[in-house]
Amino acid sequence: MKPSSGTGSSRITPRTSESRRADKKEKKAAKAANERDRRRRRNGTGRITMKSSSSAGDVEALRAQKERTRKFKRGNKAMVVLAVMLVLVFLFSSAFFVTVSQEHMYISYLLELSRTQAMRFFNFVTGAGAEGGIQFMTYRNIMVVMAGACLAASGAIYQGTFKNVLASPSTLGVMSGGSLGNIIYALLFAVTATGTVKASDAADVFNSQNLLMRNLQSFMVLIGCFAAVGVVVGITLLIGRGKFRSDYLILTGIIFSSLIGMFSSMVQYYLIESNPEDPRVDIIRNLTMGGFVNSYKLDQVLIMAAFLVPCSAILMMMSGRLDALVLGDEQARTMGINVRRAQIAAIGVNTVMTAVVIAFCGQIGFIGFIMPLAARRIVGPGFRRLIPASMLLGAVTLLVIYDIAVLTNMTGYLNVMTSGIGSIVMIIAYIKGGGAARAD
Repeated sequence: MKPSSGTGSSRITPRTSESRRADKKEKKAAKAANERDRRRRRNGTGRITMKSSSSAGDVEALRAQKERTRKFKRGNKAMVVLAVMLVLVFLFSSAFFVTVSQEHMYISYLLELSRTQAMRFFNFVTGAGAEGGIQFMTYRNIMVVMAGACLAASGAIYQGTFKNVLASPSTLGVMSGGSLGNIIYALLFAVTATGTVKASDAADVFNSQNLLMRNLQSFMVLIGCFAAVGVVVGITLLIGRGKFRSDYLILTGIIFSSLIGMFSSMVQYYLIESNPEDPRVDIIRNLTMGGFVNSYKLDQVLIMAAFLVPCSAILMMMSGRLDALVLGDEQARTMGINVRRAQIAAIGVNTVMTAVVIAFCGQIGFIGFIMPLAARRIVGPGFRRLIPASMLLGAVTLLVIYDIAVLTNMTGYLNVMTSGIGSIVMIIAYIKGGGAARAD
């Protein structure tokens, strides 16, 4: 007998093989879509995975997304390579790098000097003793690494948050504010009777000072940096009626920097006119030229690390919110992010990082401008990878440039070298047409 087909029947018609195959295909398609979503989130591309490719536009978008994913898959490998390069360059700079003198250019002398330097570095690291000033060189190289890494990370945050490739650590007038604080220190606190408090090259004079006097210039520079950023942000909020606008911030920072630069030039002019041998002129010039001439003590390394390491960790924790800020204020608000608080936090952390670097190392250009652009082309725009990649690339680059400065006896003019190299790199990038056009 055939089963009843009425509505009250409790029997169910068996599924055919075609329906089971269709169900399997649907499950397989859903699993593939979920796998693509997980892959997209793991790669951090920040794009929405296309789940339907019925139209030609959807197919093209999916193909473009796969191409971007394939391009940025090399991000992790690139960061590993940069980390290995940083370790090798640091070991070479500390243990094997020697200054080539004109009197000793033959290979055997250089090899023997490198061997001696390597043994001194090994003894210093293992605690067997430090000779020949190897500890000062090691501390200085650590400060070079921290300075390059933090300047590059700060530039990456500014460029991404403001969506402007012209943004850099000096955008908000941080460097100009540091110059102003340095001028105030030179005019009011510098000891001109015995030279200077901070610009002296004599290690015995430096060691005879207490911690406050040894770092008084750095503290004054820090105060100037924070005051400058407060003025620039305050003027921007006043003009924008309580709103942050990147164009207002950049324009206000440029105007403020120009005014401070004019004031600095006038002070140097009158100091030179009154006394060409005035050591305060060197204090002002040394900060502007940049360098690590007076940075070789362990307490300076610890003070820098106490600021820079926590700031770097905060930026890494804020990477998700920073990615949302790049999408725009409205989009970030829909994601539950307090835009004003996130912007203030990003500006504050970057200001601290840049101010500490300027206070201990002077003004160093190019690193915070070019390195984020180069890192973005390697690992993509996502801050989760962009921040560490920029830090590694900035640390390696600045350490190599500093080695070149030591070799050419230009350690007191590091800003000149970085700016010159940066200009050449930008010209080559524009000629080849490979320069980045966006920072988002």
